[in-house]
Amino acid sequence: WFNIANYNTGIDAHSHPLAKTWEYVYYPLINDDHPAIEFYIDDKWVSYPAKSGDWLRCANYTIHRVPLNQTHTDRISMSFQI
Repeated sequence: WFNIANYNTGIDAHSHPLAKTWEYVYYPLINDDHPAIEFYIDDKWVSYPAKSGDWLRCANYTIHRVPLNQTHTDRISMSFQI
């Protein structure tokens, strides 16, 4: 699936328990002004500032979110699970 986060759009905290092991994300369009994906690790939110062209892999149980996009440019990500 893919996500297009335009102005004032984000992704609520969630995990992917139905995936067998891994969640993969590809970022075809993201810039330094877009909010970074955040992971809930050791009782705190940790940011990962991805760049266009980056791939990210995390375990299916990893809780993550993306804060609201406060820019007027789309933040695009594509995800899949295995």
